Amino acid sequence: MEIEQLKRYPQPDVEPTIVTSTGLHLYQIELMHNQRMVGRLLKRGRPLMFRSLDGASQTLRTLGFKHAWLTEQNEDRDRNTGTSLQL
Repeated sequence: MEIEQLKRYPQPDVEPTIVTSTGLHLYQIELMHNQRMVGRLLKRGRPLMFRSLDGASQTLRTLGFKHAWLTEQNEDRDRNTGTSLQL
């Protein structure tokens, strides 16, 4: 989902998940609805990548989110194993 779309039409039942990839130290935001991924946060058609957790958290705060999940990317990733974050 494009960041501009999310700014104009906030989705109250969409939960963001900040996904970190081990070794690369990059963070990406996935948008979840009913525990299913509905897309990644995009800007001009490209996935937004952050070099810090702070950067990803700040973006979510500016979009009006107050809560997110933090999870590490791996093959058997289960959303329920993520850490809850207060933004």
